[in-house]
Amino acid sequence: MRMTAYPLGLALMLCVATSGTAWAGVWEDAYENGRAHLQQGETEAAEADLEKALELAAEGMDKANTLYMLAAAAFQRQDLEGAAKTLDEIIAYHDAGGFDNREFLKTVLNRAAIVAYQRKDREAVDAYTQRRMKIDATNPDIWDIDSRADTYRHRDTGLVYKPVVAGFARQAINVFRPDGSDVGADYTLSTDQGDIGITVYVTEHIPLTAEQNLHSSVQSLRAEMNLPDLVREGDFAPWGDAGPVGHFQIYRASVAAAPAESGFWVVADGQTHYKMRISYPASLSDAAAKAIDRFIADFGWPKLK
Repeated sequence: MRMTAYPLGLALMLCVATSGTAWAGVWEDAYENGRAHLQQGETEAAEADLEKALELAAEGMDKANTLYMLAAAAFQRQDLEGAAKTLDEIIAYHDAGGFDNREFLKTVLNRAAIVAYQRKDREAVDAYTQRRMKIDATNPDIWDIDSRADTYRHRDTGLVYKPVVAGFARQAINVFRPDGSDVGADYTLSTDQGDIGITVYVTEHIPLTAEQNLHSSVQSLRAEMNLPDLVREGDFAPWGDAGPVGHFQIYRASVAAAPAESGFWVVADGQTHYKMRISYPASLSDAAAKAIDRFIADFGWPKLK
């Protein structure tokens, strides 16, 4: 899974809310004055204007945006508790039906995760991040979702993430670009000796060959695993003899004093690439090799167009 790092000093990231609301009258004046003061670092004046704007705000996005600016002001004066409380108020307001704006809610959740990171509240970071990811995982512009079968069909490519593939259970659906052109899903097969993990990515508009993509991924893996040893490589054609061949490489290294193996498999359909990242304890090497091959064979990759 791709992890998100939250850097420090992100006050300016909290200073602009995303909304298409048309503002008018005295609320707009108070809101815009507050935002202008905030951008100049004049927090006390900003909060005075924004509190006035909150009293005048209509229900819906006017109120949500005003609260968002108040959270930004609290963040700017390093009141992390106040910022967190106001961001939670926006989330609760959404949940009570106060507004319905998918992208704005994602922005609020992302900012809430940043504040939680600065407060060193890892559990809250994970909770906000998981909820933001769930919004993308249910976006009808990205997925055709069959609730009864519990499948997610990627609209652009036709790739289907089933709940179980060759004994591997799906753990999460991930969207790495808001337009859905880079997505993935995590699968796990649990055994008495440990877990075999596979993440399946589909990424569009990659100006590389499958071999170049694999090489780039492996270089990152080698740096991450501190120059591991190559223990297995080969080729696999998911669509049979007529389909493209994907090359894979798996490496072994000691991770936290426990030998582990991890690697990549990549196949390209033009500029659309399908990639798997694989990891498991080295003690499972033989069983994992067979399980991975079964997963690739059973996944149900989209046919070439």
